[in-house]
Amino acid sequence: MQRHLTALVAVAIAAGGLAPGADAKFDLNPPAASAGGYSPAALRAMGLRDADLARGDDSTPANAVSATASRPFDWPDAGIGAAGALVLLGAAGASVVLVRRGRRHPAAG
Repeated sequence: MQRHLTALVAVAIAAGGLAPGADAKFDLNPPAASAGGYSPAALRAMGLRDADLARGDDSTPANAVSATASRPFDWPDAGIGAAGALVLLGAAGASVVLVRRGRRHPAAG
């Protein structure tokens, strides 16, 4: 039983190593407005937000413009997530099989 538990922990650790590859990507250095990175409305909204944060007002101002970035679906990240899910399902299935095999006892008689 100890050997099976050790194997299960090893598989869980290995599967956990796949998760960092699926992290969201945040752009900490956004492109400058001159490079076409943001529209004038988005720049104005960010300016209003920064001014409110500087004042300590964390509520959304009435005249703020909402700007959302539209990004296409990221297939490589989805594939990484699906592969990680399959690994975890496989590890769970293998652990169930190993535990059930360990519980079988020969018939006494």
